[in-house]
Amino acid sequence: MNFKFFLKKSIATAIDALFPPVCLLCAAALTPTERRLHCCARCMASIPVATAFSCADCGARLPLLRALCHPHAPYVLAAATQFSDARVQQLIYALKYDKIRAAAAPLAELLITHLRAVPLDLSHAVLLPVPLHYERERARGFNQAELIARVVGSTFHVPVVTNILQRIRHTEPQASNKKCSRETNVLGCFATVRSDALRGRRVILVDDVTTSGATLREATHALRAIGARNIVALVVARAR
Repeated sequence: MNFKFFLKKSIATAIDALFPPVCLLCAAALTPTERRLHCCARCMASIPVATAFSCADCGARLPLLRALCHPHAPYVLAAATQFSDARVQQLIYALKYDKIRAAAAPLAELLITHLRAVPLDLSHAVLLPVPLHYERERARGFNQAELIARVVGSTFHVPVVTNILQRIRHTEPQASNKKCSRETNVLGCFATVRSDALRGRRVILVDDVTTSGATLREATHALRAIGARNIVALVVARAR
């Protein structure tokens, strides 16, 4: 056992010496404490993180967990930052399109920082990553929302549930659709499995980016149909 540990440690040390870990954003060498996030502290600190919720309908800043401007909004939006930030775009593209799983760590850290800044009680919450259709998840190799949600869940000891909300229809990527067609693109794309796991729980939908909110609204409608309440949409970045 000790020999195996020593061998693994030696291999890891040799790899670090030949290929020192660098920041995903600026390519600067990482200190040992920075390697967990795969980004340097300077880059992480340069990304502004929101300290309040937002209205799902109009985007207005909400200091409390309720929409005073549009009280019938289907969910309250908790967006950590803005997609217009080039560094955020770089991390999201690295994860989704370059398939660099390590990028999930700094993206999750932005959500963790956001959750620590807003008045959201997580003691009776569950995290539901927005699912991909199985064809897209198979092609990508993972669901980026689930990777991010699992880091957040382990930090706050909140369970991640992946067997209740399902994506049953393959849709075009929302980013490639005009705003007017995004609603119809995702219409009816989710199905749910009735479960006691949501009873008395705050449901937190997790995704990487929201633009028009169509995907989150459709997921929320599906969850409300099986009795889910107190739904919060937790996303890394808002793109509108």
